[in-house]
Amino acid sequence: MALPVPANVPAGSWSVAVRCQLDGTTATLPVSFRAASPAAYARPIAETVVIRGKAAIDGLLKRGRKLVVPVFESPEAPRVLAVAETLRSTLAGRGIEAEILRKPPISTYTIAYDPSETQKAENARADRGEAFGRIKRETVNRNDWAAALAGWRFGRPVVLLDLAGVNDNPVAEKAQEAGLIWPAADTAFPGHGKAVVHGVRWMLAPRVDAIVIQAADLEGLMAGATAMAGLPEDHLTPGIETARAELWRQRYVGGRPVRPQARGLTSDGLRTGRAPRLFAIQFVDARPPAADQVRPPAPRVRAATALPAVFGPKQFLSYMPDGPNWVEAGTAGFLVPDLRFSPGILLVAQAKQAGKTKVTARGVFRYSDRRPCWQAQWEDVIELREKRVPKERRPLEIEVFVGGKTVGVLTPSRRQQKAVPLELASPSAGLKPKTAVEEVVTELSGEVELAAGRQEVLLVHHNIVDGKLDAVAVGMPPPERPPEEP
Repeated sequence: MALPVPANVPAGSWSVAVRCQLDGTTATLPVSFRAASPAAYARPIAETVVIRGKAAIDGLLKRGRKLVVPVFESPEAPRVLAVAETLRSTLAGRGIEAEILRKPPISTYTIAYDPSETQKAENARADRGEAFGRIKRETVNRNDWAAALAGWRFGRPVVLLDLAGVNDNPVAEKAQEAGLIWPAADTAFPGHGKAVVHGVRWMLAPRVDAIVIQAADLEGLMAGATAMAGLPEDHLTPGIETARAELWRQRYVGGRPVRPQARGLTSDGLRTGRAPRLFAIQFVDARPPAADQVRPPAPRVRAATALPAVFGPKQFLSYMPDGPNWVEAGTAGFLVPDLRFSPGILLVAQAKQAGKTKVTARGVFRYSDRRPCWQAQWEDVIELREKRVPKERRPLEIEVFVGGKTVGVLTPSRRQQKAVPLELASPSAGLKPKTAVEEVVTELSGEVELAAGRQEVLLVHHNIVDGKLDAVAVGMPPPERPPEEP
């Protein structure tokens, strides 16, 4: 490994010490530092406006674009409105329409596993850009992605005007609190009468960028607005991107890390020793219960469905692998039939007698050589899959387990040409998802060996890039097939 050292560290004798966290072995080496050669490591920014994220800004400042400029209620609103009017005139000169929203509606944007119809309608208003939705999370782990870093949701591109240190723009202030606005403007930087103009990718919604003009005073805010006629050079972003790319390469993403030059290596004066530091948890207040006090919840006994029967989505239980075992995943009910979220589906059945039983799975199942259905939060993973996973059509099947043992395999018994979604979009927000007509499997069937009595039948799918399981018929014909696709 290489450790970069700042050029302004004091010259002289240093020591470098390392310690192995596993066994406490230490190694200490004396190092001599020479004074760095005189050089200019920084230069002053002479422009009145500092730019960060120019690529995102340029994408929004194309002729014909429509932008929203909200002016929120605050004591500074009248003066901020004057800046917004100047900004609108400036953008009009570039062929860009800016809509000023005075006292824009503020709503709640609820992130929940199964939102109510009222919550869906309120979310749709924010997705359409009719209200600024303050994000509220009702999910268990609060780890869901929905532009949550910004704390707000809005479906149209915006230009936010923000006076630093003044509560005049709750959206920009929340974004700054989350670290999305950097470097933040104040009286020290860039100073009085100057502004920082930020281009922030996907700030309030997927694929919806934002511009934030931030200054310590109204003169600076006005300077930022007038500068939109012709922005200066972005001095900050290239260095940020270079550092980010190097951090990724150190994890072997996008290339290999730069290998340091191995010149003048020495071990003269090396001293070794041991200084183990055992790992221990320090509990400040409450301690966890002792082992004999822990009472795990009793396993939930699921009601069995008598065979023959057709199982629907409400009877599916989502399961996931946990080492060699399979455990219940706790997936939200409406996501269970979506096989991207359910590696396995468990059916609880009651068989009258032992023997071979026909099982038929009905739905839409896409082949492994297809590109997975796009979702914003999975975009990077999907792109990585496209680069690394060979385009190979592997055998599509559903393996059937009972008691941890394979009792049969379901294979394709029906194929159709169907329109399938290529990306997820919100119809309530007026967005129509892209679709394509392709060959899919709509039915898999096979015979399995079942014993008499209560049976927990686990269906594990293989080589299905994405799909939806509509119904499973066990011991009886599947429900009527839908009309043939043209």
